[in-house]
Amino acid sequence: MGINGEYMNLDEYFAKQEKKDTYMVESQYCVGCGRCKMSCPENAIKKINGISFIQQDVCMGCGRCIEVCPHGAIVKTKA
Repeated sequence: MGINGEYMNLDEYFAKQEKKDTYMVESQYCVGCGRCKMSCPENAIKKINGISFIQQDVCMGCGRCIEVCPHGAIVKTKA
């Protein structure tokens, strides 16, 4: 089973992984408001001990989370 329960071949999977942007939560700035989690269309953001965490294997790299974070806690790590 592939990303989000969809079937895909390995070429499609690796192409998606290579082209997507990657985001990370800088925990020292995260206040746990949940705006990023609510904005994620893939449900790739979880809260652990009140801090948001982006699951890289689920994230599609859309960047909605970085746009809605009021504290600048989410940063782009790969283009």
